[in-house]
Amino acid sequence: MGVKSSLKEALKHLASGDASACEDSCLSLLKTKEGKNNANALVLLGKSQFLLNRPWRALKAYAKALEVDADGVQDKACKGIAEASTILYCEGADSDGADRLEATKLVTEANDKLLSSFGPGDHYKWHDQHVAFVSFLGRVGAPAQDVLLAWKAGIEREGLPVDLRVSVLRGYVDLSSDGKELVPLLEELCDSGGDFEGKAGYRRRHFRSLLLAGDWDGARRGAAALIG
Repeated sequence: MGVKSSLKEALKHLASGDASACEDSCLSLLKTKEGKNNANALVLLGKSQFLLNRPWRALKAYAKALEVDADGVQDKACKGIAEASTILYCEGADSDGADRLEATKLVTEANDKLLSSFGPGDHYKWHDQHVAFVSFLGRVGAPAQDVLLAWKAGIEREGLPVDLRVSVLRGYVDLSSDGKELVPLLEELCDSGGDFEGKAGYRRRHFRSLLLAGDWDGARRGAAALIG
């Protein structure tokens, strides 16, 4: 069976929901002289590994595909890496042998490429990918400062709708220590439209931050808001 026929067979198995058969087809092709290091086969292998709850193996397959033909499969491989990262180190997923540093590097690079590919109007897609990445950083035990910087990228995204803006502000503020730099962010949260869980707590933090910053007039207004 030729390369094209083998890839077609693997796709057929994938479409029918038979991830194990897709895996077998890809591995068989990759063992042949003609199919060795075939980037498309590696991408399909990555997808089958993800469906079989083997996220680390999926990441390695996608990484190999990028190494072989970055230009040809970049979009598919980066999306695959992002997808596989959502279950890495999750209960029920086989993450045995996963290297946290290597996984973090792969997922971070894929995340950067995906976020940069979204247009100025793709705010919800951008936000979903951004939040998934921050969640991944938390699961792999990334330093708190790295997670904070990731949330900060959300704050710096221009044009986010109010609900998404509130989401990234809360993510950043929840990991930050009270201080002068948080005053405007907490104020924005408190003044944002609608109500959400914990809003009263942000009002109290805003008040404390104003006190710490020595903004007595602002603190008086903050106290009035708490009482009112």
